[in-house]
Amino acid sequence: MIDPTTYNEAEARGFRSISNWVWQSMMTTSALEPSSFPMRIQSVRDLRPLLDSMHQSRFAKFVAELKGVSEQEIDEIVAGIARFARFYVRTFHDGTVPLPMNTMLSSYLVSRKLRALPQRGSMLEIGPGAGYLAFFTGAEHGFATRTQIEVTQSLYLMQALVNGLLFEERYQDLAVTDENAAALGTLTDGMRIRNSAYEQTPTLHWRPDPAMVQVPWWRIDDALNGSTTYDVIVANANLYEMTFGAFAYYFENFRHCLAPHGAVLLQDLGLRRGHETLNRMDTLISLGYRPLVNVAASKDKL
Repeated sequence: MIDPTTYNEAEARGFRSISNWVWQSMMTTSALEPSSFPMRIQSVRDLRPLLDSMHQSRFAKFVAELKGVSEQEIDEIVAGIARFARFYVRTFHDGTVPLPMNTMLSSYLVSRKLRALPQRGSMLEIGPGAGYLAFFTGAEHGFATRTQIEVTQSLYLMQALVNGLLFEERYQDLAVTDENAAALGTLTDGMRIRNSAYEQTPTLHWRPDPAMVQVPWWRIDDALNGSTTYDVIVANANLYEMTFGAFAYYFENFRHCLAPHGAVLLQDLGLRRGHETLNRMDTLISLGYRPLVNVAASKDKL
């Protein structure tokens, strides 16, 4: 299982193998940098404050969206919480398990939306946060293969612990696999949004066949190069937290790896920075994406 030192060493090799510093800065999150969010940790024990740090004070809104809960849904929520409890006890060896209900219920709502899709065997998730969606999207729900991309060290390590528990030998971590390779900035051909930052660097690609692949920021192209197509792509509460360069790179290249029947699910657009002036939903439409369902949030509704 990856630890902070191993991740940092692998990331340092990734930095050295990417010739253009623009790519290095572009693919890091911008919204969290001015805050006190622990983007980097020294020990797995430092992950404790992140266990219940997402979607604070939104539990009542999530419950309202459910409009009542069936016995089956209660069973599914409880099963997800039980998986979290197992993860917590195995990671922290503490018998008093905190219950991150805001994040768990948010993840459950995302999973319900995903399960309404007729085809969902393969899924790409951008910025999984705490990684709790995996507690509700197992093979029994029709998800055969999963790929995740994460740019923040602390959250990557959190997701690695969750994935290692849930997927065991079918979990692959590209931060520790083929350690000297980097794959970033090679997918600029055919992009509609172009500028001098998008310069190509030749890379080698290795195609595994696991049930879960976790991708660090310096190997993003391994997830987007078209060797794998996705039935669904999820970006939950992070669209405005990306730099515009990263946003453009992701959604330009999603067009090449999203299956013809595929769908993109954006639940919450994330923290919008004060100087953000470009409407990213308008940009997505200009790139050829078409909303099937677009529900605006209000004080009363999600």
